[in-house]
Amino acid sequence: MESSPFIKHFETKRNERILEALKTCFRRSKTSQPMKINWMPKGQCPPKVRTVSATDEKSSTREFPMDLLLNQTFQYEHLDFPLETVWKIMSFTHYFCAKEFRLHPMDHSQLMVSMESFFNLDLIRRWANPGKSYQVLRLLFTTLNLPRFATTLDACVTGAKATSDYRQWIHRPILLQLGPRSRSDGIGWIWDNSTYCLNSFWDAEGKGHETAKIHPKTKAPCFPSYNKFYQT
Repeated sequence: MESSPFIKHFETKRNERILEALKTCFRRSKTSQPMKINWMPKGQCPPKVRTVSATDEKSSTREFPMDLLLNQTFQYEHLDFPLETVWKIMSFTHYFCAKEFRLHPMDHSQLMVSMESFFNLDLIRRWANPGKSYQVLRLLFTTLNLPRFATTLDACVTGAKATSDYRQWIHRPILLQLGPRSRSDGIGWIWDNSTYCLNSFWDAEGKGHETAKIHPKTKAPCFPSYNKFYQT
């Protein structure tokens, strides 16, 4: 927060409260009961988690199933691995530290807005179009089990959300699921059961993309994948 390029948009008092809440959350994380990840039997690829054991503020430990929706799991083969990692850490912080924002819930919302602001359009394009970066990472870090690392982060987010004051799923600032959604860059999409179509013809003006077809109602171009629109 202190080094955020968007710090000028925050009120000084609110910023101080947010920083203090995060510091309190960090202190709590060092004294709270650690989560326990209960893995499925070995031999499954990618590795899978059966349940996550997490302790709530009443010191009650319960097991929670991995209930992440398909579009909430770590998409390490389809999206940029480092940016997915950053997003998972942000998600964990959002859920785990929600308790510290009970007196000022709007500060919690402002914190999320600030974190999402770091993902500018260039990063979003990279996020959605990682190329072969995952294969490169596997070659560079041959001793690391990247799928297990990704699943571990998913388990941590699951446990944090299950015991959080904030129980709604937060979504990446990029399109990941079918159906109409708006992106952080203001571009909307329509899924017509075969392709992704822009909401407006003007969204693609001057981009010179070749498209498979034109949407009959909006007259906007359609793409076999929303990623294709951002590839240059």
